[in-house]
Amino acid sequence: MTWPVLPGAAESSLQTGPQGGTMGTGMTRRDQPEREGGSSASDQAIGWLVRLRSGRAGAEERARFEAWRRAHPENDAAAREAEALWTDLGAVRRPPDIAAPASRALRRRTLLGMAAAAGAVLLAVGLEKQVNWPGLFADYATGLGERRVVGLPDGSKLTLDAGSAASVAFAEGVRRILLHGGRAHFDVARDPSRPFVVVAGRGEARVLGTVFQVARAGDGARVVVVKGEVELAAGSGRTRLAAGDGAGYDGDGRLSESRAVAAAETAWLRGRAMFDRRPLREVIAAVAPYHAGRVVILTDRAAALEVTGVFDLADVDALLRAVERSLPVTVTRLPLLTAIR
Repeated sequence: MTWPVLPGAAESSLQTGPQGGTMGTGMTRRDQPEREGGSSASDQAIGWLVRLRSGRAGAEERARFEAWRRAHPENDAAAREAEALWTDLGAVRRPPDIAAPASRALRRRTLLGMAAAAGAVLLAVGLEKQVNWPGLFADYATGLGERRVVGLPDGSKLTLDAGSAASVAFAEGVRRILLHGGRAHFDVARDPSRPFVVVAGRGEARVLGTVFQVARAGDGARVVVVKGEVELAAGSGRTRLAAGDGAGYDGDGRLSESRAVAAAETAWLRGRAMFDRRPLREVIAAVAPYHAGRVVILTDRAAALEVTGVFDLADVDALLRAVERSLPVTVTRLPLLTAIR
């Protein structure tokens, strides 16, 4: 089922999945930790607290939260931090699983109050969004909404996406770039005597002269080849990519290959974001470096809704408005926080 885009979103088209956005194959249940492509543990913890303090949560919801919390040490740490800050802010009222029944209006006021408290928590723990921490000691870094083109000593060109950081470590026999975080596009000057190597997390991409990009996610990364060839190595695996190919590896060094649509994956170079039936969670993660506030998706149903369209990275708010108009979601906006459910 396709959800129409209303006036004001002429450059975008959003749609749900084949079942109108219901949980699809491969979706993570709310009582399981999300990993690749999912939200951070801190975002998930805040989402849980918003639900549990909404006045509508019961014992079953609390049990799912406890299962999520026990599933991974990172989840438990994030939950403890969010609860402590929530308590400091005076947001905790009573145990969530014995909250008294509330009228529709009261439930709405309660939910908005909890969302406001969640916003305060995000303000307290989310200031890292305003600071590119990996970039503090990098040779080159970009801030919120910033892209930067760097001419390298060998004549190659490095373009950093927003919220990215890289360092240059050229030596006599190798031209090495360390991608500390974010995404970078490389137009490499050919030099057979000195391979060009990009190190990102647990893997590296090696070329002689080509055009490609690397997007880092934790200790993993995705590589897309626009022109020429790239040799990608991670863990004990190795593969060779040609123009139009894409491949990635996770934090354990496991390789996975896929066909790449270079025009879409490099659209950020032109100030655009292009998506073809991508889950809303991926869309929000992709535009996050261009948005000053934090966007949290509170339900798996909403996170699974598919988006197709072309969006202006200089106006992420327009994308969020299109999401609200065109998808079956509720969007709550607060200073530095947008909650989607």
